[in-house]
Amino acid sequence: MSEQTLVIIFAGTAVMSMLLALILQRRSCRRLKQLLAQYEEQPQPAKVNESFSQNLARAESQNPLPTSPPVPGPHQIAEAPDRYRYISAMARQGMQAAQIAAALQISEIEAAQIVRLTRLEQAG
Repeated sequence: MSEQTLVIIFAGTAVMSMLLALILQRRSCRRLKQLLAQYEEQPQPAKVNESFSQNLARAESQNPLPTSPPVPGPHQIAEAPDRYRYISAMARQGMQAAQIAAALQISEIEAAQIVRLTRLEQAG
């Protein structure tokens, strides 16, 4: 092939590539215009001219936070279950947590916790 033929083939290929790019660009542009039109057709949220503190106050009045019940005082606390009273009585008699756990068939950890609480109560 001659040099002139190669130049013509190269120029033709470049022109075809540019035409293909132009076609693809127009399709993309058309698709973006369609998406923009769909977006503009959607209802927009109303603009609010409230300040943040006003908006927060309105939200708090519409959705109040739940309040927790008051903490009971010492005279309002219910009595301990029987087994805790048994553990406490055994601890006052000098029994160790392991002995109490074996006698009452409870976990040694639970017995040790009640023994500690009993000793704290006796001390203070």
